Amino acid sequence: MWTKELRRHKARSAATALAVAVAAGLLVAMLSISTGIIATVESSISEGGADLLVAAPYDTEFAGGHAIAANLTAWPDVSLASPVLEALVSVSSGRPGTHPVTPVALGVVPGDFFDTLPPSDRALVTGQFFTGPGDTLFNGGAYDGPRSGEVVLSESLAESLAVSIGDSVQVVGEGPAPERGFRVVGTFAPQPSSENIIQELRWAFFRLSELQEITGKGLVNGTLEDRASRLYVTLRPEARLAPGGAVEVRDAVEAAYPDFTGMVQTKQERLDRLQDEYAIAQVFYIAIGFVSLVIGLLFVACVMTISVSERTRDIGILRAIGVSRRSIFLMVLGESVVLVAAGAVAAVGPGYYGALFLGNYVAATQGVAPTFIGFSPGLVGGALLWVMSFGAAASLFPAWKATRVPVVEAMRAAL
Repeated sequence: MWTKELRRHKARSAATALAVAVAAGLLVAMLSISTGIIATVESSISEGGADLLVAAPYDTEFAGGHAIAANLTAWPDVSLASPVLEALVSVSSGRPGTHPVTPVALGVVPGDFFDTLPPSDRALVTGQFFTGPGDTLFNGGAYDGPRSGEVVLSESLAESLAVSIGDSVQVVGEGPAPERGFRVVGTFAPQPSSENIIQELRWAFFRLSELQEITGKGLVNGTLEDRASRLYVTLRPEARLAPGGAVEVRDAVEAAYPDFTGMVQTKQERLDRLQDEYAIAQVFYIAIGFVSLVIGLLFVACVMTISVSERTRDIGILRAIGVSRRSIFLMVLGESVVLVAAGAVAAVGPGYYGALFLGNYVAATQGVAPTFIGFSPGLVGGALLWVMSFGAAASLFPAWKATRVPVVEAMRAAL
């Protein structure tokens, strides 16, 4: 009985179900992306080797990066500390059809830094992450050791410069150092990463002292600066596993280096901060999905209200022969729910492919791999439950309206 009227108006019923499918599909896609991003970031932090992060405020650095890292590494609770400098440089290849590019450059001590990366980030490197673990140019702060002249580029940067592993690029920074040549020894494919290490579209990794040299942040007028933007600190297992062990080391670092007060964060503190930040984005994504869903379900309510108005005569006859208002209410409600259910089931496909499309769009515009889509049976089931609940609520008005059709007036219209 519930589908008879729907089958009488097949085109209208199909259009209504399609509207629900599109709206519900967008909701599923938004939930998939927001859930997947948060899960990826949390996993990246949890899997990463760094138990503490010392991060200077935005666009600033602190002096003594190598020395502080060496001092912290000597602490009994610390396994290693790895200094990192973030800066902007200009990179060119001289290849026809290419232009100089300004990527974000990271200066690292290769061996220590690689050990702090989560396995998912390590797997992104093609070729070599430098040919040796050390930072030879630094040479105790004299900056007169051997230069490696090696650089590791993001795949998108290498593509922009039309270079591959083994090719050379020219790099110039903000400092007084002249333009220098570097050989590409590896590339990497970016994806979401907890510390924004391997994430942006165009990145270039250098050895720390070599980046300090070309940006003027190593020796400044003969004075040792050795500037860094952050420190990744890995604890020994006994300190990591001890209750409150990371917090104790954090407090000790801030006590030893008062300038770091408020700059040191444990893994849990980073998780809490990122959850708060991504919660805002998640609300935004979900809001988009729910607005679309409300519009789709309002369309269902309008169509069913029109249907009730067109069936005034039929409903009047049913009432005249003794059909109760409750039965008419359930009949119209059932028709509406069938339309919503059909659209909800049809939404699984658009939701999945919509999430893939949006993920690929993010990958193309932000230089990240679309591996963060959290499409799962639980998520789809929860989204469809919301669709059915809201659909049933939206169907109450046309169902109620059907029960208010006056019998006498309806019979007069039938004559």
